[in-house]
Amino acid sequence: MVNDIVRLCRIFKIDIPEAKPDTWPRLTVEFESLRDKTIEGTFEFIDLPGVGEAHSDFHSFEDLVRIAAKEADTVVPIISFKEVAKGDWRKQLPQIVQTGLKRPPDFVLCTHMDQVQTKSRVTEQVHSVGKEFWPTITDFERRVLRCSTRLGIGAHLLITQSQQKKPKFENIWKENTILFDCVEKILGVGDSKSKYEELKREEWIEALEVQLKNSRLQDAMSQLTAGIVNSAQGLALQLEGRKLMLMMKKIASDQKRSLVEISRTRDEFEQAYKAFQQAQHKFKGFRGICEEESKKLRNSAELKLDRAFAILEQNGQKSAVLAVEDATKRVEHRAPKSGTLKSNEIVFSTKFEVEKFFYMAQDKMAQDAKNDLSREFVGFVRELADRSRLQLFELLVQKLESVTKEKQAPPELVDDILEQLNYQKQDVEVLFSATVKTKAVRTDVERHNVATAYTAIKDAMSKPFMHSSESVDLDDNASNITETTSSQTDSTVASELGFMIRAPIAVLATIPLLLGSLVWPWLVHRKKFVIDKDVLAKHFQEQIQKPFFAELKKEAQKTVDTVIGKSSELAQRIVNDSLKEEQARFEHENDMKNTSDEERAGLSTDIVSTFWNLSAAEKGLDVLQGKFDEVLQKA
Repeated sequence: MVNDIVRLCRIFKIDIPEAKPDTWPRLTVEFESLRDKTIEGTFEFIDLPGVGEAHSDFHSFEDLVRIAAKEADTVVPIISFKEVAKGDWRKQLPQIVQTGLKRPPDFVLCTHMDQVQTKSRVTEQVHSVGKEFWPTITDFERRVLRCSTRLGIGAHLLITQSQQKKPKFENIWKENTILFDCVEKILGVGDSKSKYEELKREEWIEALEVQLKNSRLQDAMSQLTAGIVNSAQGLALQLEGRKLMLMMKKIASDQKRSLVEISRTRDEFEQAYKAFQQAQHKFKGFRGICEEESKKLRNSAELKLDRAFAILEQNGQKSAVLAVEDATKRVEHRAPKSGTLKSNEIVFSTKFEVEKFFYMAQDKMAQDAKNDLSREFVGFVRELADRSRLQLFELLVQKLESVTKEKQAPPELVDDILEQLNYQKQDVEVLFSATVKTKAVRTDVERHNVATAYTAIKDAMSKPFMHSSESVDLDDNASNITETTSSQTDSTVASELGFMIRAPIAVLATIPLLLGSLVWPWLVHRKKFVIDKDVLAKHFQEQIQKPFFAELKKEAQKTVDTVIGKSSELAQRIVNDSLKEEQARFEHENDMKNTSDEERAGLSTDIVSTFWNLSAAEKGLDVLQGKFDEVLQKA
């Protein structure tokens, strides 16, 4: 298990390996609950460490979940009923899973059900957990799975050990073992050995089976495995359906245009080409429009970022004061005597007490800065960058729509550009994949979102009309469109996009306490050590928080600027590629004009037949996709 390996690394002071899928340990296990099921295939479960298990930094753990989500079909948060009442996981876990999956999880697994006293209390806590992950629904029976893990595992092991005869009492009555919880449930705490010896083997196994059933472990595992399969299949079918519809629509559109191109005369061709050349000239100004709108958005975003940073600094000041106060309550000290010291000063007798107080206050302040404060700020920056990107695309779409209304460009050309812009604005990760594509040799993308699927399909469909070496190769034997890239390219692009794609890289330094070698402004060394809490809090702000927040702001500004800049580049690339494709179509049509009438007539017949078939298929798929989306919505 990853958790155990992390603990061993810490014990032996071994650096934890980088969180990449090829470094994750793999164990092959057989699920007892699936032993008699007719399920073909292999399930791969990635056991991620808990929040704070491998990283004390919120954003580092968020990165780990994001990486795992790309490898897995779903992420299942596991919450102990013993922890439900606490607020720590509520602040972090739902947001982390949402960021990684880009949607709420399919399931949540709650453990330690046997620790809850009543059935009504279980129902109440299930509802409390469910509301954190799915705030818009009320029925969590199918989504929040619950079980008593130790009880169930212990019962199953004891049933296996008792097949021939009952185990010796001394072998099973051992506290802090996986078997003990189950044994204690059956025998109680008084006169346990006598009760055990009185039970016949059949009675003992029957009691174990009752505990196994009460643990709900097998039910939870069956629901979980079946649910993951169904959910993964449903999402895959939904995405494949959308990709197929896009493909049908694109091919049908191309066939329709080909039919028009075959049927028009040489004069009509020359007239259409002249209109296209005028549109080319018109679109030369598109670059300037992109840059102008990008500049406006950057200026607006900078003002909003400054306001958010001011709030971050204010919250940092409060956090430093609270950290010092918290350490004051937890470390033994003496209050100042009346008239001798200020009310905000505290007294320590030894260096050890001073060091303990200092590091406790510093650690608390650092944790707040890295987690709560930076999480809010980073969340705002991501939202700001995403909103700016959407605004830019919407502004550009409006500009292009005005071109269509004024008939300044062929409508089919503008429609193609608009369609791409509308799809590409859906997800900021499109910028990641689009940038990788321009730098990569080949990339293997098995999981498309709607926008990346559209791009891949468009590349494949436009291949016959493109003469550029930038065309994407379509492998006829492959089940999906593929491209590949190196991990070095991925990391470079992720770095360019800042913490839209990864965790912030701003580092929070700590200050060593060197008593005797420096004169600290907040420490008065007489016969005893006197600390001014206000001056210490200010010291933390200036020496630790301020540099950290400055780096965070610098990276935030870079993130917003890069997202806006790459969105502008992507929009320009869409226009340029569409113009190249249109130019290639005219060249192809010009060549076709030189063929015989018989060849063109035969080609027209084939195109008409293909067009009607594709149109019918597109309509049918649209209806099926609508029905399928309804089913998934209700599921």
